[in-house]
Amino acid sequence: GVGFVLLNHDPPSGAIKLCKNACVLITDRGYLKHQRLWRDRISRETDLPIIEVEGDVVFSVEFISSKLMFYARTFRPKVQKMLPHFLEDLPSIEPKVSFASEIAHDWVENSVDDYLDRLSLDKSVSTVNYYIGGEDEAGKRLEIFVRKRLPFYSGNRSDPGMRVTSELSPYLRFGQISPVQILKKNPKRPPLKR
Repeated sequence: GVGFVLLNHDPPSGAIKLCKNACVLITDRGYLKHQRLWRDRISRETDLPIIEVEGDVVFSVEFISSKLMFYARTFRPKVQKMLPHFLEDLPSIEPKVSFASEIAHDWVENSVDDYLDRLSLDKSVSTVNYYIGGEDEAGKRLEIFVRKRLPFYSGNRSDPGMRVTSELSPYLRFGQISPVQILKKNPKRPPLKR
């Protein structure tokens, strides 16, 4: 029920365009330099309050401690104590308003191919067939990792000849699976103490 708008802009310009009539902007926290620069530009060019949502990790390090921590033995107990709070299932909530129909779209084509045709892409480069996008595919890969690869990961993760990695990086990067979903699925996770 949440609307989707596709704009042909760099992220900060697109966000600024979308929030002209908004009362608040909610954005991913993102720790990389370019993500911080995007938020800095938006905050300079709008008067909106900006709320950062932590979606790239289970919880932010600052939540555990505001001090530098040099040893896992001091960090781990604090993490274990807080995990139950962050692993609770959230209720499913239906959006009350869908705003997407009220926003002028840059493109009105109906298919992915229509959108791709409008971009200046080098068509001699073939598509990547190994990675299929989407939440369902991310879930399948997580299931394969947990059932077939995780038992061998610890001893073989540095051997490029062994296929023991999760292959979830692009799915994490593009928000198609959450670190919380992965942590909940891990059978080797220490038991939670409530």
